[in-house]
Amino acid sequence: MISIGSQDAEDEWIVVPNDLQQASDRAIEKWSARAARSVLPKRVLRQDPEQFPIQASLAAAAVMTGPDESAFVLRAALPGSFLPVRLHWRESETDHRGALRQLAMPSLKQVTIAEPEPWRSPTGSLGLRATILREHAPHGWVGSFPFEQVLVQIKVDVEPRDAEIMEAPIGRLLSRLRVRVL
Repeated sequence: MISIGSQDAEDEWIVVPNDLQQASDRAIEKWSARAARSVLPKRVLRQDPEQFPIQASLAAAAVMTGPDESAFVLRAALPGSFLPVRLHWRESETDHRGALRQLAMPSLKQVTIAEPEPWRSPTGSLGLRATILREHAPHGWVGSFPFEQVLVQIKVDVEPRDAEIMEAPIGRLLSRLRVRVL
């Protein structure tokens, strides 16, 4: 089994665990509450009113993150915006275009993908990157690239202005990727 992580990602991102998909509601609630509190100012007497929306979004991300995925949420954007990045990986293959399309095509009728173009990832490898379109308007991007013995797919499904804000943090996240064989 293979796992991917990003060294020192916790400084800039909330790292969503990929082992909570089958966990109890209590375990998910406990993790998401702790993660939400980590980005909010400390309160002595009562819970921050912004905690619950963050906690609910983090819990949903944890439930959707499978064993062959990693999800990261940009700390600096919270509590105002929830800006996730999802990494998916599998054994290396040569059909990046097919893998890219597979990740970028969720089961929503409003989502399409523009034609993928060559892209140099922050790891230095050549892959593909395409714009995600929601109702014919740009809404983030999806990319795939080879890294060590795996094919990594990244999905950034956010508003265009948020995608721009996330470019530098995503570059740092990807440049620190590490593959572990378990």
